[in-house]
Amino acid sequence: AEQGRTIRPNVVTRLDQPLDLAFVEGALAEGWQLRVQPTLHLLTDAEIFGWRRPEPRRQPVQRAISPEAHFADLQPNDYVVHGDYGVARFLGLHKMALDGAQREYLALQFSGTDMLYVPIHQADRVSRYVGADDQPPTLTRLGSSEWQTRKEAARRAAEETAREMLELYAKRAAARSHAFSPDTAWQAELEASFPYIETEDQLRALAEVKADMERPTPMDRLLCGDVGFGKTEVALRAAFKAVMDGKQVALLVPTTVLA
Repeated sequence: AEQGRTIRPNVVTRLDQPLDLAFVEGALAEGWQLRVQPTLHLLTDAEIFGWRRPEPRRQPVQRAISPEAHFADLQPNDYVVHGDYGVARFLGLHKMALDGAQREYLALQFSGTDMLYVPIHQADRVSRYVGADDQPPTLTRLGSSEWQTRKEAARRAAEETAREMLELYAKRAAARSHAFSPDTAWQAELEASFPYIETEDQLRALAEVKADMERPTPMDRLLCGDVGFGKTEVALRAAFKAVMDGKQVALLVPTTVLA
């Protein structure tokens, strides 16, 4: 069919007279051959066009995060950061009696002999230290203003970065670029050939990407997802939309396997 033109065949619901070619509405996994005179052949659309039955994708199960998950990967002597007190060294789990009951605590060593025991239910306040290099960090002194000073400096740096980002995005918003046309009939045909059922995240990402492309401003979007969650299909449909508007598409992949 030509672009923008759809062929609508005559659909029949009875086969009580000889026909050279007929289209029948129904649902069959595969066709069959009826040995009568003349021989009757029934072919499904899947056999003609090579389509496969859409396979539903399994949705990830959201599980509650237990307090232990926050320190399960920590090993003794790992460097950690407590949100309220600063950088420390994790010494392990210690059992201590409180109000006649044994409880477990995360033992954190700060500068010198300063120690802090964090209850298990507050483990979310502790995270692994991630530095810019492999050099060990300087431990914070408990009771000093050192950590608050460092947090304030980080806050000011973050605000400065935010201002720079706002200026950058303001310039991008004022810039003009090609506004792509709405989806064509060929776009719909391409998307209909996808042999799976799109996930909700895929459909939302596709709608947002297409909306960005149809605006007269440069698109600034990063598509993230786990392996096998359908990122390539989203990129393919966006690339096809660009090609249908007479534009070129560059596809960059990290390995030849993905190409």
